[in-house]
Amino acid sequence: MGWPLQGRRTHLLHSSGQLVGVGSDAGFRKFSRLQAEAYPPVLIQKEPVLAVRTQRSPKVSADLLPPCSLTMWTFMLLGLLCASASASAIQARSSSYSGEYGRGRGEPFSHSGLQLEGPITAIRVRVDSFNIAGLQVCYGQVWSDYVGGNLGDLQEIFLHPGESVIEVSVSYGNYLKTLDFFTNYGRIFYFGKDTGASFYAVPLDIDAVLRFISGRAGLFVNAIGLHWDTIPETTPATAEPASSVAGPRGGV
Repeated sequence: MGWPLQGRRTHLLHSSGQLVGVGSDAGFRKFSRLQAEAYPPVLIQKEPVLAVRTQRSPKVSADLLPPCSLTMWTFMLLGLLCASASASAIQARSSSYSGEYGRGRGEPFSHSGLQLEGPITAIRVRVDSFNIAGLQVCYGQVWSDYVGGNLGDLQEIFLHPGESVIEVSVSYGNYLKTLDFFTNYGRIFYFGKDTGASFYAVPLDIDAVLRFISGRAGLFVNAIGLHWDTIPETTPATAEPASSVAGPRGGV
């Protein structure tokens, strides 16, 4: 704060009348910064002088500033990170994987990405006298590539709108022996010869359904993996299947 003066000794008084500084041609003697900055000073001239007062914007003491807003931004950032982590955790809980059931031979395949076309609407399974020979799945209205060999008979099933696979039973030796699909409509589709122990696969999330499959195949289907998740609300709607054909052991 500056008060350029020309002349004799002057006194700088507070508006309350208290003396807070003494000035002369050489400048002002030190006085309380807090008092001088917190209240507008009044210059009282004891003797005639030529005075020029310079206007300046009022200063604010750093001690009087509110707490740094960095703390607020830190909490906001932490809130966003927690919300993002929560959404990721929900997604992680809804998705799960069962398998891989079978042997490690054959060429690997995966239908990952096809689930974006829509839910599973139909399944084709080729079965010979002893094994699951081939497999193909329809997602929405898009069929996956066929995997496996050409031995046996090709069977096809269609799911109704809103119907999903919620459980799968698998048995295998060198190749898959049986595949049984259970739906939320209470229907069961059986494929293959019922021999040996079966493995029952279900999702970890009660609202999840079979979204896509993966596995290994050559002349027959060697192994299968089951990928579960909830169906997004934005999944494209599908037309009602024209027919429904059960597997070799029938469908309920």
